[in-house]
Amino acid sequence: MTHPFTALDMIAGEEQTLAAWPRLGRYLGRVSWFSALGEPLAPATVSLARDYLAALGLPEGDVTLTESPHDAADVLTDIEAAAPLRAQEDQLRQDLLTGATARMADPERLFDAVEIIKGLAAVTAGRAIEEDGVFPPGTDPQLLDAAVGAAVAATVDAALLLTGERGPAHPFALRFRLFERGRWPLALIGASFHLY
Repeated sequence: MTHPFTALDMIAGEEQTLAAWPRLGRYLGRVSWFSALGEPLAPATVSLARDYLAALGLPEGDVTLTESPHDAADVLTDIEAAAPLRAQEDQLRQDLLTGATARMADPERLFDAVEIIKGLAAVTAGRAIEEDGVFPPGTDPQLLDAAVGAAVAATVDAALLLTGERGPAHPFALRFRLFERGRWPLALIGASFHLY
């Protein structure tokens, strides 16, 4: 079976649009997934979160610390309140996908690469949960699955940014940086952006 790094290298060799993806794939193992959950928010982290909200056109949002897995689960269950932000992110994602496929010689290779990136993100984020003890014992497995899913989604969005001329101020770039800081951006509920 072909190693994911090798497979990603092969695709990037065929598609110049994906030239930066192998580097991202190898970097994922060095991301400090979920290492700062529940810890007090550093000023730089709050500033980054506010930049993310501003990039989405929501400069008035307050950054709120989520301190425990139970509180995080409560935030995630408020799906209806979080829907507007998710809809906005879905539109940004669709725009990136449309632009990326238009630049591909074979658009199917983009989706092959996405599956590889998803797998690498799931493995590295899952390892942080299983081996590094970033969640307390007894945490609901559904919340752990949601955490891995969020890491995977953020990674795919960051990868899509690399296919075009999108700078570090793009909302998806800023959100990925929050994950790099060991945080889990949960949702915007009302005027509060919940950051675990």
